[in-house]
Order: sequence, then C-alpha cells, then structure tokens
Amino acid sequence: MGISVNGPSGIDTTSLIEQLVELEYSSKVTPVEERKEAYEVSINAYSTLKSLISELSTKATAIDELTDFNLYTTTSTDEESASISGSTGCEEGNFTLSVYHKATFEKLASGNNLVTSQTDSLSSQGISTGTFSINGIEITINNDDTLQDLRMKINNATDSDGKRPEVSASVLKIADDNFRLVLAAENSGENGIECLDISGSTLQDLGIIISSDGEKGIIHQQIESVDSVQSDLSDLMEGSIIRISGKDHNGNSISGLITASESMTGNDYLQAVSNIFHGTVTASFNGDGALIITDSIGGNSLLEFSFDVFGDKLIPDTECTVTGQCGKNVLSCGSNAFFSVDGIALESESNDIDDVIGGASLHIKKTTGNDVVELSIERDIEAVTGKISAFVTSYNSLRSWVDSATNISVSEDGEETEKGDLAGDMTASSIMNRITAVFRRQFSSVAGKYQNLASIGITTDYKTGSFHLDTDDLKDALASDFDDVMSLFVTNGSSSTTGIVLGRSSADTESGEYEIEKMSDGYRLRLSGTGKWYESESVTGEIVTFDEGPAKGLSLTISVSSLATGETTTFRYSQGFGDTLESICDELTDGSASGDGMIKLRQDSLNRNINYADDRIEMLTTRIENYRERLTKQYAAMEQALSTMESQMTSLLSALESS
Repeated sequence: MGISVNGPSGIDTTSLIEQLVELEYSSKVTPVEERKEAYEVSINAYSTLKSLISELSTKATAIDELTDFNLYTTTSTDEESASISGSTGCEEGNFTLSVYHKATFEKLASGNNLVTSQTDSLSSQGISTGTFSINGIEITINNDDTLQDLRMKINNATDSDGKRPEVSASVLKIADDNFRLVLAAENSGENGIECLDISGSTLQDLGIIISSDGEKGIIHQQIESVDSVQSDLSDLMEGSIIRISGKDHNGNSISGLITASESMTGNDYLQAVSNIFHGTVTASFNGDGALIITDSIGGNSLLEFSFDVFGDKLIPDTECTVTGQCGKNVLSCGSNAFFSVDGIALESESNDIDDVIGGASLHIKKTTGNDVVELSIERDIEAVTGKISAFVTSYNSLRSWVDSATNISVSEDGEETEKGDLAGDMTASSIMNRITAVFRRQFSSVAGKYQNLASIGITTDYKTGSFHLDTDDLKDALASDFDDVMSLFVTNGSSSTTGIVLGRSSADTESGEYEIEKMSDGYRLRLSGTGKWYESESVTGEIVTFDEGPAKGLSLTISVSSLATGETTTFRYSQGFGDTLESICDELTDGSASGDGMIKLRQDSLNRNINYADDRIEMLTTRIENYRERLTKQYAAMEQALSTMESQMTSLLSALESS
C-alpha cells in the first residue's frame, strides 16, 4: 500500500520530493549520460573513419599488382570472328588475322543398340569388364557395374595426384531399350580423347574404340597425283610458275603461285604447297614420286587440289585416294585451329591463343576463310589514370572528413561554437598523419625514374592538405615510361640469379638489396652493407620463408639448382606504394600480427567507458531512488506527526471547552 504524503502540513510534499530527486538526477546522472552519448558519437565516428580507410585500402589494392595495370583498348574489324585482349608485358600494335579452321572438341559415343538398359549390369549385356584408361587415368569396371556406374566412375576418376581425365561422360537415351554413353573432351585440339583398353575390352565392346591401342576410325582425306611428279618438279626451268588451286577442309577456296628457282628442292616445293593451304595440309612424295596432299584435319573433308605449270607441259591429274571419315562412333573429331597472323601460318590446340603475340591473347570465334580481321591493341592510359585518380579522390574524401570531425569552431570572443564528433581526439589526427606520410614517402628502392607521387603529378595543396592530380603530367609519364610508373605502385622482387622468384611479403618486409647464401640445411640473408645474417625459418620444397630481421614476412621460391651450398647471390626487393598504403590502412583498421589496429583499440576504449558509464548510471540511479524512498518516508513521518499533534490539540481544546 502506497504512502500519501499530502496531509496536515499543507505542503505539496510529492512535488517537493520530485524536485529534490530531479535535482539529484540532473547534477549526478545527466553528466554521466552526456559523457556516454559523447562516447557513442565517437564510436560511430570511428566506424565511419574505418569505412573511409577501408575504401582507400581497396583503391590501393587495385594498383598493387602487375595485373592491375593490364588495361588495354582493343579493336577488331569483325568482333564476331575474332578479338584480342592484353595482359602483363603486352606488345602494343596492329595485326591482321585470318582464321581457316576453328579448334574443335572431340566427342565419342558408344555404339547404337549395344546397351539396352542403363540399370542392368554391363556384363549382362555383353560388355566385358576390366580396366581401361582415358587420357592416362585408369578406370576399372566390375561385373555388376551399370552404364550409369560407368558414367559416374569416368566423371569422378583421378590419378594419385588428383588429376582428372578432363573428359565428361553422359548417357543419351535413344529409346527405352537403347542407351549410348557419350564422352566429351573438355579441351579442344587434335589430340582429342586418348582411350585404351588395358585389361578386357570394355571400350571396344562399347564401340568407342576399334582396337585396344585406341584406334577410333578417324581418317584424314588424301589427294594424290596420278603420275610421278617429283623429278618433273626438280627439272623445271628457273622462273617457271606453278599454279596451285583447290579447297581446304571446310571448302574455302585456295590458290597460290610457286616460282621455281635453281636452288629449290623437293622439300621446298612441299613446304610451299603447305603454306598456300595455310598449314591445313601436309604435302609429301610417295615412293614412286607421286605428290600426296593430306588433310591435317581428320574426318569428313571438302579438300580439293590441282596444279599446273605456266609455260611448261606439266599438268598432272590428281584423284582422291582416301576419303576423310570421322569414324563410326565419333560424333565430332578434335582438331586444332589453323590461322595466320600478319600472313604467317600458325596452329593452336585452342581457340584462345596466348603464345603468339607477347602478353596478348587472340580469341577465335569463327572462320574467316581468306578474309582478314584487323586487330589492334594499346594500353588504356585513360583507365590507368582513372585508377590512380580514384585513390587520390578517396584520400581527399578521408582528409576532408577527418578535418571536419576534429574541427573546433571558435567565435571572435573565444567561445567554442561548434565541435566535430572527434574534436579533441588526437587518435584520428595521428591516423591521418600516418596515411599522409605514405603519400609523401620517397620510394628510393624502387627501380625506375619515378620514386614518389609528386614525380608523376600528384602534389599537395598545402592550404587544404589535400592532394591534387595533374592528369596531363600523369598521362605523359604513362605514355613515355609506363613500366617506371607501374614500378612505383607495385611490389617487385628480382634476383641476379635465375630461379629465385618473389613469393609473398608483409608490411614488415623492408625494401632494399639482400644477399642470399645457401647453407647445408637452408638459407640465410642480410641487407647488403649490414653485418647480421638471418636464417630462413622454414624450407618447404623450394619455398623459403624468413620470419626475422628486415626480411620478416618474405617468402621466396628458390629452385634447387639456383645456388650451390656456400654460394651467394643478391635479391632486390621493393615494396610499391600500393602495398605500402594497403598495409598501413589494414594495420590501422584491423591491426597487424603484433596487435590490434588504432581504430579498434580506440573503439574498445570507448566501449569500456560506455560500460563504466552504464555501471555508474545504474549505481547513481539506485542511490537516488533510495534517496527518493527516504524522503518519502521522512515526509510521511512528518505528516503523520503533524496529524497526531493536530488530533491531540483537538482533543485538548475539546476538554478545555467542556470544563
């Protein structure tokens, strides 16, 4: 039951108690709550700061590797037929491409009406069990294995090193009682799928191959001169012109001229014929001297060939002696791509070709016959400039936010009028100074002419503290010394000895030239010009890791043959701007191996202050509510006393009146 404190005194004790309690709250609890609110504002501000630094780190990550600079503008006069793309070290230029045949994928199938059920065992359907191999991977079929079991075993097959056969198997339902196993090569090229029966005749029984050694029945078309022509060609007068005409495998018209010379041999004529066919045929003489033209692409062919000599009597007849065939159960033959770049005939197993133009990849999409596709590739200076501009903009956004967050506005009379969320917090300013120091750092160990950002057009506006990018200066540097600009941003490692390659590094790895010596049980290194050696922490195969000294965090791949025991070489390491900035940003936000980042430490400290404030508020609230209860009881007692006194007075007055 509550106590009413309104009584004989006539005092509004309820209001008085509330005012006294409110005074306690405002003088003791409210300041703590205000400090807690300030802590929460600071935590949120640090979250924003962390986000801005992480964004800057992301921009740094986009320029810290060689591949980040693989930005090119490319053109193709026929994108549907072919295109070109660039990678590290790409050779810029213009190229002409003709595609005579695309690389194709081999696909094989089991025979028709051989497998009548995909759930009954293969052995019950006349297919012998045993071991076979597909592209060198052995697979064993047991007596109770079904067609579906065979499919799964092929798809799941690996060797002891985990290598797959790179062939996919599927089951094609022709009818309710007719199922065919289909093998599809995952890689294009004339090698196709190598299938061998090792024990038993599983693949032969399925009709996938026709002999245990993997014969599939693929036939290359041949055309042969009816009579011997080898000696006649050798006897041609110098200057005689041989006219070659015909069609290639796909039916594209072929024509060309060969001019005889005194020094030409039979092999020269054969090579000339092959060149006119862009390498899609091989030319040879048989034992009788007849000229044989063999299609380099197996299977059904439209190959035709004829030739005659101007001003001479040599006009030999030719005939198709071997007709090209795919093979009974070959759904498609694997074949190489045949093409020419700038008129030079070339061949590739793939339609994506990386080893013809240095650093560039050709992408063949369809044949062009004798038509030419003009391709061009050049560095995309605009895109690289955009990447560099992006991290400058990111820095300036961070700088502007920190300036605003730490700002304190003061009026003319010296009074503070406005404060940022981190005003008076020196941690934010310290963080900004560390990041700014990276932007102003001299990367003296970097190879190349550019060793600081100012040298490529990134300078400081000392009025605002922001950085300004002169895009014209940067573009000029990229156009004239692209590799030197790139070296400023990316981390590099190179050795005077072949077989030593940079693996990884850390923020603790110092740039400079190192001496490396091979010992009997590992390696040691030191910075050139210093005396102290540091031994490798571990050697796993050819991977050598250092965890102490200036090379802390450095990992190298050192081939066994690179150094003899006791032999010394040098290794130059330079950490570029991108990795340096990324490391600093990550250290500030997430912390390094040695401890937590400054932002996390500051947020943890603020959270502890909030927890302390919560405890303080709870304690003060309990104390004030106890104070409220005491006041309530005290005033209630007072009113009770007054009420008793009033009652006694009434009784006394009544007694006096009655006497």
